[in-house]
Amino acid sequence: MGGNARPRSCALAAQFADEYNTVYPTVSDARQRRKQLLAAYESGGREPIPFSIMTAVMAGADENDVRDRLTRVARVR
Repeated sequence: MGGNARPRSCALAAQFADEYNTVYPTVSDARQRRKQLLAAYESGGREPIPFSIMTAVMAGADENDVRDRLTRVARVR
């Protein structure tokens, strides 16, 4: 299951999910979402499930290469 760890998705994850995935969080967002999920598991009497993050990485030979790649990706969007 996935989402932003709002109350409904936390409750559903605590009841049914085998894993919870969240997308593009900041470090602070990830900590807060995990905290909210842990509270939902505890209130539901369930052990925590794996928490995963979907994100993206852009790599290149150097900074200019990364900037060029980002520019090309931005044009596609």
